[in-house]
Amino acid sequence: MNSKTSLAHKLFLSSAVAAVVVSMPNFDVEASIEKTATESKTLRYGNASPSVRMLQEGLKQIGYYPYRVDGIYGSHTQTAVQKFQLHTGMKVDGIAGAKTLAALTKITENSLDESVPVQALRDSYLLDGTFIQHALNLIGTPYIWGGTTTNGFDCSGFLKYVFAKKGIDIPRTISEIWDYGIDVKKPSVGDLVFFETYKPGPSHAGIYLGGGQFIHSGSSKGVTISKLNQSYWSKRYLGSKRIR
Repeated sequence: MNSKTSLAHKLFLSSAVAAVVVSMPNFDVEASIEKTATESKTLRYGNASPSVRMLQEGLKQIGYYPYRVDGIYGSHTQTAVQKFQLHTGMKVDGIAGAKTLAALTKITENSLDESVPVQALRDSYLLDGTFIQHALNLIGTPYIWGGTTTNGFDCSGFLKYVFAKKGIDIPRTISEIWDYGIDVKKPSVGDLVFFETYKPGPSHAGIYLGGGQFIHSGSSKGVTISKLNQSYWSKRYLGSKRIR
């Protein structure tokens, strides 16, 4: 088989083989293969199958999964999928659906072609596999004015908490963080993006996730992920800063 056989095709084959092995009436075999192959396009936490093994191998090939390939969709695999989704601009849910698998297939195929340079999707100065994960783990935490704990955050309290997890002490207010950071023309994963909201000057900020997305603590939804190109945020965007 060609070394560049797509991940999606491998997933299909592994699912098809598994389906054939299962004992069932002959007239159900074809339907079962089709059903299993379709279901294999969505892999999630708790799954254990050859398809998960293929997923892990693909993530490992491009540096997202440094662990043993075991075919079990556990926390390590889920985190690797989340990071991959972040860096490719997809919805971050930790579920390997058809869109995620297609993107992974495209990148892993390119990495086998010497004429196509492998993109350094993990080149953030701060992203070491834990910083962004700390922020993601807080999704759903409610917004509380002046909040600095997991009981509730305001926007700057959220930033200070996440950076503290990496041993980095940043100022408490958004305006102070703006002055403290280093200007960058274009944000990278882990940089801060700032907005002018309820008063002149920087009054809100979040952590850039890549793909035009950022995570922040907003007054309406608490800790959540938003897009820079949403009309509300794009009109209020001030710029990005890097914390050293």
